[in-house]
Amino acid sequence: MESSKTEHRAVIMFVTKDAAQYSTFAKWSAEIKRGCSSLDDDPRLGRPVEAITDDMVARLQGLIMSDPRIKVDEISSECGISHGSDCTLIHEHLHMTKVYAKWGP
Repeated sequence: MESSKTEHRAVIMFVTKDAAQYSTFAKWSAEIKRGCSSLDDDPRLGRPVEAITDDMVARLQGLIMSDPRIKVDEISSECGISHGSDCTLIHEHLHMTKVYAKWGP
């Protein structure tokens, strides 16, 4: 199937606007030449994310509402999850930040 100039320009515009680093582009290009046609990422090694669940969000919200001055380290030890997971849950899922040493929306 022959591509039109417009399709080529669209691809060039997309690649230019959302360009990855050259090394990433070269790696992907090599994988395509080897026959890889999947657009999905390969599975990664390591632990899956287990801390970010609806139950954990509700538990954190309960802790914060019962003591608005609670510290992230105290939440971490109480819930048994990492400091980074706590921050993700608080900021991205509960949409809270510290306001004058208290958690608030």
